[in-house]
Amino acid sequence: MLYYLAGGETYHNGTLKNASKVGVQAVNDTTLKVTLRSRTSYFLQLAASRAYLPVNPSVVKSNKNWARSAKSFVGNGPFTLTKWVPDQEIVLSKNKLYPEAKKIHFDRIKMGILNDPDQELAMYKQGQLDWSGPSETNINVFKLNKATKKDVHAYNPASTYYYVFNVTKPPFDNVNIRRALGMAISREMLTHGTPAYAFVPPGIRGAGKTFREEASRAPYFTEDTDKAQELLKKGLQEEGLSAFPETKLIFNEGHEYISSAVTSMWANNLGIDVYAEVQPWEELLNNRMALNFEIARAGWSADYNDPASFLEMYTSWSTDNDSSWHNAEYDSYIRQAQQTGDDALRMKLYHQAERLLIDQMVIIPVHYFKEFTLQKPYVHGVYKDYSGSLVYRDGYFK
Repeated sequence: MLYYLAGGETYHNGTLKNASKVGVQAVNDTTLKVTLRSRTSYFLQLAASRAYLPVNPSVVKSNKNWARSAKSFVGNGPFTLTKWVPDQEIVLSKNKLYPEAKKIHFDRIKMGILNDPDQELAMYKQGQLDWSGPSETNINVFKLNKATKKDVHAYNPASTYYYVFNVTKPPFDNVNIRRALGMAISREMLTHGTPAYAFVPPGIRGAGKTFREEASRAPYFTEDTDKAQELLKKGLQEEGLSAFPETKLIFNEGHEYISSAVTSMWANNLGIDVYAEVQPWEELLNNRMALNFEIARAGWSADYNDPASFLEMYTSWSTDNDSSWHNAEYDSYIRQAQQTGDDALRMKLYHQAERLLIDQMVIIPVHYFKEFTLQKPYVHGVYKDYSGSLVYRDGYFK
């Protein structure tokens, strides 16, 4: 994330020894001068990401555990951390030193950490909570009564759930076989999130509207069992196979339902057996990066609000590319997008890259994540941003 700074990568890997040569300099108390290694149109979005958040050097040097206690925590946001009891509650207070403190309406925010869905819902109904964040493991929004359902707000965080192929392992080096598996999934039946037919999720900005709104109305692919069967048959013939080989889908804990449903769809729609194996998260990640898999469960959330946060993943130079798919045309689209300052042209190039990625079915998009909140009618301006982070800065009661 910091390699966009001139000298950032070479300093990190030890080639550049002098930190002052990295392209960031404090000119004075209020001015930061940044030199980039190349044109980066989305740098302002990067600057708002977690990797770029500033910390006070004297605070860090005096206490390595400064961020683990409300007494030692120092930040520069609209609120300060005044109380933190792990697994119980967090209390925030208005930061009077914040540059726009006059625009901050909440003097205090108390966040209770509850692990009892029934208690949380009861507290909300009784007016003891102004806001609640329901989820599949917490309050089920589909089981609320009519009165409470009126308080439900839906958000689409910039996160995509998908499966990735190891394209170095036959027969998944065959695009027809990959496309067959992607087209044989009935996404509506999975009842999770919003069905996905592309990689970049809703909420990611484009040139004027969101990236998804600016995309061609025609989907990159459709669910079509008959077509999928034809593609599978064609792919197996191209691979010289008389039958689909023994195949494993790996996934981490908590994703048993979707994995079971998808493998059942492949069995019913394509007549193939794919064995689903649950693995610990770290093991799954290690196997993906070591290319020790055939099909793997994956997900990605935006590090910054730009399509590049997703699409640069599948370039040949990306360290996050765990498919081992390399495509010169795709790389060219991304390189051209990186080098232009024209946002409209940049988005056009990203759309071309995304279409190629999905046409090649390097990944199978499954769904875009969807989140819900319960919010009292008198609470305004509190919302979840593109990343799913909760924003209190603009909140007020009315």
